[in-house]
Amino acid sequence: MVKSQEDIPESRRVARRAVDFRIDLVTSSWDRPVASRCTDLSPFGMWLETTLPVVEGDQVVACFSPPHRDKEMTVFARVRHVVRDDLGVRAQAFGVGLEFENVTVFEEKTLGDALQGMPPRLPTGKRESGVQPIVAC
Repeated sequence: MVKSQEDIPESRRVARRAVDFRIDLVTSSWDRPVASRCTDLSPFGMWLETTLPVVEGDQVVACFSPPHRDKEMTVFARVRHVVRDDLGVRAQAFGVGLEFENVTVFEEKTLGDALQGMPPRLPTGKRESGVQPIVAC
């Protein structure tokens, strides 16, 4: 069953939408864009798969074209969650949760409109890529 708006966990403002598109990611430690893959998106953040090693708290710049939009967006974001591919499915793969920072009302609306009618991301318990949570020792 698809979760209704009332079933969204309190930590989420809106449902994340299932997407699949390329984004370019830039960090202060790696100034060249790294091609990454966004697999879910909301007006407030995204989940992506990347080979760029980042840590929680890092600030990044994400450049992407939202679904059904031709114009590219560039947003600042904070890394909120990182998981690593411990299964060796893809060498040095990371799953990364980003929270957008300083997004304008116009950008929020643009993202909301682009995601209108798209299905929500269904919970699976783990990412399809085999990416597992990092556990500190």
